[in-house]
Amino acid sequence: MTKETKINATIIWSMLAQKFAGSLTESMWTDNLGNMLIQCLYDDNNIYSLLAIESFALTGSLKICLMDQFGISHVLQELMDKVHNDMCLSPLLSFGSINTDSPNLTLVSIKNHIKIYDELKSAFKSCKSKLAKKRKSFRKSQNWSYKTLSNEGVQHQRQFTVQTYQEKDPLIFLDLRQLHFCLNWSLTNVFTKPNKHTTTPQQKTFLQSIDENSHCKFNTDYLEVRNDTFFFESVRATTGISSKTDKWYYEVILLTDGIMQIGWGTEECLLSFQDGNGIGDDSHGFAFDTHRCAVWAAGDLHLPSIDALSKCKAGDVLGCLLDLNQDYCTFFINGQDYGFSINIIKSTMPLYPTISLTGHQHVVANFGDQPWYYGIKGAKAVNEATTKETKSQKQHPVTVVDDGESVCNICYSEPINTKLFPCKHDRFGENCAQTFESW
Repeated sequence: MTKETKINATIIWSMLAQKFAGSLTESMWTDNLGNMLIQCLYDDNNIYSLLAIESFALTGSLKICLMDQFGISHVLQELMDKVHNDMCLSPLLSFGSINTDSPNLTLVSIKNHIKIYDELKSAFKSCKSKLAKKRKSFRKSQNWSYKTLSNEGVQHQRQFTVQTYQEKDPLIFLDLRQLHFCLNWSLTNVFTKPNKHTTTPQQKTFLQSIDENSHCKFNTDYLEVRNDTFFFESVRATTGISSKTDKWYYEVILLTDGIMQIGWGTEECLLSFQDGNGIGDDSHGFAFDTHRCAVWAAGDLHLPSIDALSKCKAGDVLGCLLDLNQDYCTFFINGQDYGFSINIIKSTMPLYPTISLTGHQHVVANFGDQPWYYGIKGAKAVNEATTKETKSQKQHPVTVVDDGESVCNICYSEPINTKLFPCKHDRFGENCAQTFESW
């Protein structure tokens, strides 16, 4: 099975498990499928396999199966330890420009999208019919076995054939960084008991979701963010620039090479994942498009006056300079000025660093708590500003449900504990019921 085939297969399983969470997903699930997804965690498409496993865990009974029968928490922890060791063995790498043609999940998933329904239907039937035949030869070629926890708690030894990483390849390091983040997030927010006590990051400035229903993934300091949905999600810094003077600066490290818009905007920006609106798509913000290498402002695309890069690459560092002395904004790529500047009109409202990510994009922001990769002389860090607004941070863990407990008719994960008024419908969990407020 080729790498592309594995990626496409896991994407399809992930989409189906999300779309049909509940009884339909239960009917799709087999132990053979679980075995395949776990083995794929150790292959080139490990992140895609992890996303598929998370999608199946949206159905409460399958989450219990993954945790009890497959010992998924132990599997992920073991893999995360291996990834951490590989990262420690890697040489100190620069986040300079890196040539890459690494696949992007969004682009792969929509490639040849004509007749996508027929393709999904055909692929589903093919996977289901061939899975049993492939399992025997697949296991033999990969030389592995999985751990099963029986009802008596008997544990069997698991051995995996693990991919060997080349230390000198910077792209491997970036892939390891992404995988470590995703594994840690999954262990903390999916395959664990939910923690009702959320902590606020210690640093002054960090990122937060724009929409309460956002499913962006954050690390513990809320400076690293990843979007693993199929929507255009946006996040905003907690510190805004209300000053009418001075130069202000922040940096963003791109861990992926897909479509991202990174810039500045007021709280009036119409950022909607349902409508696909990101920063720079209306008159209340402006942003750099990392895929088109151009600037968005008021919904218009502004190209540079000189020939510049075709698009940003994984590992690039985007510098965002807001010069309120001269009333313009400039975006730098790895410290170089390629002419990505735009004149701005001073707003009466604070301007906040804002980032919009398409599906499966991943960035790390620096607002001044860490040394700059490419500093700008005379510019102040965003975290030196005074305007601050912090909302409660909300992650989306999948609740563990007992076998005999009734579960929400929407997510099939959290328990039924909410009644709607005045209609008095009562087959919902609290989180799903709250989503009705945005309808």
